[in-house]
Amino acid sequence: MRKTDPARVDKPLIILGLEEALALLTSPPVVRRATRPHPVNVAALRGRIGLNQNDFAERIGVPVATLRNWEQGRRSPTGSACVLLALLDRNPGVIDETLQSDMAESGSAQLQQASMRALKLKSVRLRPFRINSVHNHKTRGGLS
Repeated sequence: MRKTDPARVDKPLIILGLEEALALLTSPPVVRRATRPHPVNVAALRGRIGLNQNDFAERIGVPVATLRNWEQGRRSPTGSACVLLALLDRNPGVIDETLQSDMAESGSAQLQQASMRALKLKSVRLRPFRINSVHNHKTRGGLS
């Protein structure tokens, strides 16, 4: 095996690496802050869109109680809800556009929900109901 002669090491690369490391150490830290959207008046937004609380809550995917808390100032939207409300504030039609394209791709959402409910009802009705006889309990030691 051939040993590398320390004198033959490419010194300019080492010097460049050290200079880069020194520059990183002496440069001021870069502070990146997550930007938050501006606060949205949820009740005013809902009024501009023209929906009642139930419909608006359903469209943005939150419980009605959460929406009421936002509108009455008991809570403030956070995270993705805050971003969604800011998007709606800028473009109130964005949810309808998104929902309509989703419904066009998957068929009518109401029809789909109705068929799922029907399947659930059928599965409930078709489940066998088994009653253990007294004989089975006696042989297993349940009743004497």
